[in-house]
Amino acid sequence: MFFIQSHITIETHLSLPDIASVISHALKIPNMVLDQSGRYEEVPVYVSTCFGLILDVGRTDEDPPQTYQLDISSDIDAFDFDGSEKEVDATKYTLSLLRKAGIKASPRDPRLLY
Repeated sequence: MFFIQSHITIETHLSLPDIASVISHALKIPNMVLDQSGRYEEVPVYVSTCFGLILDVGRTDEDPPQTYQLDISSDIDAFDFDGSEKEVDATKYTLSLLRKAGIKASPRDPRLLY
């Protein structure tokens, strides 16, 4: 089994709902919608789930202006993960799709990962 992850910073002048829509189209995933689960604390986050993945985009007050953070990870609630999974970094592939759609994106600075 595999655990897929990706952490990407997107630079844009678009609003969060607008960039969420652009990302959904670029990655050909179901439309990202405002999360209502309470999973994210005090910040608006747009989410899409498909193929056992959770894709979310949002920002915190600590993020540089006009940037958003896109995270992609395997849905650990959808599968029985036991820690033996091989990790797959989907960053390069995701970046290629985003850049092809004209989205300015780069791997997230490792110092910003928490």
